Amino acid sequence: MASARFRDLVISIPTSWGTRTELMLFGPARGDFKPSVVVTTDPAPKSGKIDAHADAHEKVLTLLEPKLKCVNKGAAKFGKLTGHQREYVFASSGVPMYQRHFYVLAAPVVYTITFTDLAKNAEAARTASEKLFGELSLDAAPRRPA
Repeated sequence: MASARFRDLVISIPTSWGTRTELMLFGPARGDFKPSVVVTTDPAPKSGKIDAHADAHEKVLTLLEPKLKCVNKGAAKFGKLTGHQREYVFASSGVPMYQRHFYVLAAPVVYTITFTDLAKNAEAARTASEKLFGELSLDAAPRRPA
């Protein structure tokens, strides 16, 4: 059985399971909550259409949170990168939340960058996510498959 290491923690990986790298960032705390950014990768959709990936991702999100509501979606450009964005509101354990997803196709993968904050901070979160997304760049170094 294979294993994975994160700092001092080692975990055995069950047969047929895999690993993937995620990047997580946390902003300064406001009360008991810290806004966050999570970056993940998935294989690019066979259609090559970024909105197809966003649609599939939304289906998974609605399984996790049936009351998820998309409040904005469409093509997006932040800084040098173009892609697709979606903004959502939902409640997590009764707490109203805001998320903005920016999807960037960089075959053979799609990057999903998710900014999460409390719904009451949605306007500030939009501004902060636009700044953060605007500073993203893709390195020309060879990429590993997802």
